[in-house]
Amino acid sequence: MKWPPTSPSKRSLHVKVKPLKLEGITSRNDGEEEEENKIVAVEMVWKGPKPKLVSLHKRNRSSEKNLGNGKPNIQWENDEFDNVCDFSVVSGGSWEVLFNVLRGKKRKLVVAGKVSLDLARLVSETECSEIERRLPVTLNVNGVAVEAALFILVSFAEVRGPTDTAGGAQSSAESNKEDGFFRIVKSLTRRREKKDKLMNSCDSDESVVFDSDGLHGNDSTTTSESNSGELSSGPELESFRSSETRSEPTQNTMARLFSWKKRRISSKSLKKQTGENCWEEKNLVSRNGLARLKAEVFFASFDQRSERAAGESACTALVAVIAHRLHSNRASMPTRLEFDSLITQGSSQWRKLCSDVAYTDAFPDKHFDLETILESDLNPIVTVSQDKSFTGFFSPEKFECLKGAMSFDEIWNEISNDHDQPRVYIISWNDHFFVLKAESEAYYIIDTLGERLAEGCKQAYMLKFDDSSSMYVKKVGKGEEDGEMEMICSGKECCREYIKRFLAAITVEELEEEERNCGVSAFSLHRKLQIDFHYTSPSSSSMAMS
Repeated sequence: MKWPPTSPSKRSLHVKVKPLKLEGITSRNDGEEEEENKIVAVEMVWKGPKPKLVSLHKRNRSSEKNLGNGKPNIQWENDEFDNVCDFSVVSGGSWEVLFNVLRGKKRKLVVAGKVSLDLARLVSETECSEIERRLPVTLNVNGVAVEAALFILVSFAEVRGPTDTAGGAQSSAESNKEDGFFRIVKSLTRRREKKDKLMNSCDSDESVVFDSDGLHGNDSTTTSESNSGELSSGPELESFRSSETRSEPTQNTMARLFSWKKRRISSKSLKKQTGENCWEEKNLVSRNGLARLKAEVFFASFDQRSERAAGESACTALVAVIAHRLHSNRASMPTRLEFDSLITQGSSQWRKLCSDVAYTDAFPDKHFDLETILESDLNPIVTVSQDKSFTGFFSPEKFECLKGAMSFDEIWNEISNDHDQPRVYIISWNDHFFVLKAESEAYYIIDTLGERLAEGCKQAYMLKFDDSSSMYVKKVGKGEEDGEMEMICSGKECCREYIKRFLAAITVEELEEEERNCGVSAFSLHRKLQIDFHYTSPSSSSMAMS
């Protein structure tokens, strides 16, 4: 599908993939008995463009087929996977999808082979809107390598705006869906402008509400405000379903918007203003829509991935710089000017390491570990006390190979029982670092990647958990559409629930499903569920400097 001369920098396409057949795997490939129990299925993982910071991916799975009676191949007729994908016209790049061939018995399917496909390359190389592809794949069948081939059919349809009539007539349903898509894109752009004004001036009366879908303001294009002061998502948000990640908004940002049912949240914003300190009370909704947090939020002017900071993978250096600032001035939190300065300072130090071949050879992705940062020549710096640090896992009791390991809740109990003095922890989880400051009156989370707070957020932030904070969850047994919220905790304890329900919940749910369906490796569980609390102290050299 060649791009026309007037193409914008990004093109949104509705991609459909149909698995057709799998050749080369038959019941004669092994000597197992009970042929009727040999099941084959195909799982498709929409991985998206690279690089990526978030490891959550949309997954689709075909129907299960019986591998019996010496069949020469497995065929699917009615299975189809679809997603809305953004492709870069200017820079090219990749848009990767992965196919896992699953084999085994019911409820015990394992990955027998994998093959990937670059959708961006496929789009750029063909004039057709529908392409059939043969993907060679090597399968592991009882320890024997079997050469097989997966046949798929890929089709592309351009997501058009309401004024774009090229390409033929559309059905009423398709037209409504695409109109909704572009209304959301335009409204997000306007909200971006409103939010920038708010962040630069705390005197603004514009209300901005963060939830898992992005930025929600008082924009009548996609929202309607009721007499009770609550905000309802527009009906077009219910038209799409997809998955994860990025900003601007990209395909993944928009997919998050489309994936949640309509819900109502408070749009009131209470600002506490002291010169450069502008804390705002926000209502945040978790990505799975099951939890809501009321807490105070403080924003920097930008985050580590902005052009101003140029610190794409600088989170490890940034947390060290921030931890030092918290130790050197324990009586206050950073002002906005300080916060901005810390982000640029840490990013600059990270770029300095990136220019050293000795470091980049050890870390080709330039995502340095904490030990490397602390042992480098960066100043100022902090030290980590191993005897006061903790390593544990989210929900280890749900996975056989993690049973008996220290849980996140056990770590939190240790931390919350220590009230002697303020403590600063560098937390590492799921390939990202952020900071926790624990005080007797409040807990603070400081994160330099805005996307961790909400899809589309491009500003670093601090979250404050004190007596004014409260956490709500949907009552068990209620539907997603009209389920009532009930308060489960308030105060500092909301920090624990925020980390569990906002940051880790979807990852745990996906791994549980993977464990039930085909099993999950110990490596994957450690990488995605392990959380480390590094207890920091100011180094002697940095204290002398301060």
